[in-house]
Amino acid sequence: MVNNLATKFMNLRQERKLSLRDAAGDITTAATLSRFERGSTQLSANTFIELLDSLHFDWSLFAEPSSNLVMPLTIRIDNAVERRSVQQLKDLEEQMQPATNKVLTLTCVLYRATFGDAVAQLSERVDQAVDIIVKTENWTPIIFRLVGATVFFVEPSLLNELRRMTLSQINRNVSEQETGQRVLAYNIFYWIAVRHLNQGDYAACQKLLETVFEMENTLFTMPWHTRFIIIQEICKQKLGEEVDPSLIQDIFEVLAEFQNDYFAKGLKADLSKFLK
Repeated sequence: MVNNLATKFMNLRQERKLSLRDAAGDITTAATLSRFERGSTQLSANTFIELLDSLHFDWSLFAEPSSNLVMPLTIRIDNAVERRSVQQLKDLEEQMQPATNKVLTLTCVLYRATFGDAVAQLSERVDQAVDIIVKTENWTPIIFRLVGATVFFVEPSLLNELRRMTLSQINRNVSEQETGQRVLAYNIFYWIAVRHLNQGDYAACQKLLETVFEMENTLFTMPWHTRFIIIQEICKQKLGEEVDPSLIQDIFEVLAEFQNDYFAKGLKADLSKFLK
């Protein structure tokens, strides 16, 4: 497993044009990292996780079925967001050092605000996030997460720009190694769609959905498919177009079956005023 992880790490480092010294940072030495990539030494689980988090490498690329490594910050943030757990997000913030985990900390703060938690200096935090997003040429997975956390707070005029930038980034990263970024992109599109719904801009929401549905023939896993299908039918109804009652009924039955599921609860929370 070590050689496999080391090879994946080295390939990503070289792909991102990072030197050994840049990748090692303050976590380890360039010499130690070089020996790790050659397979002549091992890194502790904690050191390896720190490297992944500091470089914002996608954890899914390194996941092993038998791995007992501690879950990295990015995945713990994803879990907290999925559960809409303000407390988990606060706990993660306390574990991070803002100086070295600025983007991750900002992501936690903005998701807390998305879920209704009071956040001091929110407008300043949003400005910081937008500044990071527009100045980052090649988005790492953590930047995708930051965009998702920012969507609910930017000016309406910026929503289309975020959609355009997200599409550009995932079209740039089309290799199988980057499929995790496509899932993160779907999350961004979902939040933008919900934002459009809440603003009553059903035409803009429908246009976004057309883009999403064109991206893949098979679309995505069931939860993503269900999210966007429900939003699509809401838009049709609001725009006076023909809806599919049987499809909506099928979806509600799925939601009822998984009523204790985080996905179902989250969907109902986001679309509560429409799903009545």
